[in-house]
Amino acid sequence: MKAIAIQRFVHGALNVQAGDEVDAPESTVRELEAAGLVCTDQKAAPSPESKQAPKPANKSKGT
Repeated sequence: MKAIAIQRFVHGALNVQAGDEVDAPESTVRELEAAGLVCTDQKAAPSPESKQAPKPANKSKGT
């Protein structure tokens, strides 16, 4: 199972830097996720939508 390291840690044979991809058995990844060391969710931060109101149509034609 693959996960992304949130912070640097050493776990057995794993020596991982923050941001590295970890490929380990599911049980190991679940333990590391419970400890807050890795994140399995690939969409951790969804892109924010624009909150700006739509621009109003110009009412004066200028003719």
